[in-house]
Amino acid sequence: MALAFFLLLSPLLAQKGDYIRNAETFIDQKKYASAHSILNAAIQDRGMLPALINPMIDNVLKHYFMQRDFEVFYLQDYSNSGREFNFESVYEFPIVAFRHPDRLLKKVIAAHPQFAWSYKLLGDFYDLQLCDDANRQLLPDALADDLRGKVYENYHRAVQLGYNQPDVNRWLGQYYREGKQYRIAKQFYQKNLELGVEDPETFCRLAEIYLYEKQYSQAYNSAVRGLQMYAHLEPELRYETTRTAALALLNIGEEARFVDYIFECIQLFPDHQSAYIDLLEYYESKDDWLYGQKMIRRMLFNNPYDHKGYYYLEKFCARRNDY
Repeated sequence: MALAFFLLLSPLLAQKGDYIRNAETFIDQKKYASAHSILNAAIQDRGMLPALINPMIDNVLKHYFMQRDFEVFYLQDYSNSGREFNFESVYEFPIVAFRHPDRLLKKVIAAHPQFAWSYKLLGDFYDLQLCDDANRQLLPDALADDLRGKVYENYHRAVQLGYNQPDVNRWLGQYYREGKQYRIAKQFYQKNLELGVEDPETFCRLAEIYLYEKQYSQAYNSAVRGLQMYAHLEPELRYETTRTAALALLNIGEEARFVDYIFECIQLFPDHQSAYIDLLEYYESKDDWLYGQKMIRRMLFNNPYDHKGYYYLEKFCARRNDY
């Protein structure tokens, strides 16, 4: 009986695999609308299977060229040359519209609650609204917090069901790091190391956590690993990581190298005050007040607006009884 059922089911499974392989081929060719149409036809033919719905929504969320209020997403095929979308090309290549991916994902989750990827994709949908610059500027704080909570809820559930991929580990690491739950954040970043992923942000954030834990050698080594992937680092993160490396060096007694790294921070962002203050505190510990005065002038010349620079100046003058 079991063999008969397997023989009956095998052609259906094989055909489902054909749908997915054909869709993947179209995606590789940047024919995103065609891939969507194939998967949509498969769903009409085979039913609401997560193995078909999840790849379809993944294609939508990754490859849409335009969306309306995060309710309708538009996909287009591109030419073999890989030409990016322009409005003239609308008339050359097919376009499909897909509505409310979140509603479909919720239906899939209700029917098949054991599929981790469905939760991950629903988290992606909410995260899109936070990552879109224009949308984020219009979001009230309460709504942004609500969306962030939904991303966390779905990503966390995906992890509980066994999902283990760099993007989710990185997001959850950042979530816990910002909440100052460094031990849990560290666990998620370390998952990426276990996956063998060369992810610069993972190394940079781990360096910050190691510095907080006073594991200075590990902080420096992790920071350097991140900085070696210079081309993939946002300038702000490069600044933060260079500063982390500098502070780690200072705490292990490498004072000359600390100064080199701190000056690299200052050259990268002359208007950021944190690295100046690190350097000023170092020279103050050496009773080098004259150099401190020069650096304070340089800091406030480049950024006369931030309060922490003036707070430092006030303390500096009070310690020297020089007002």
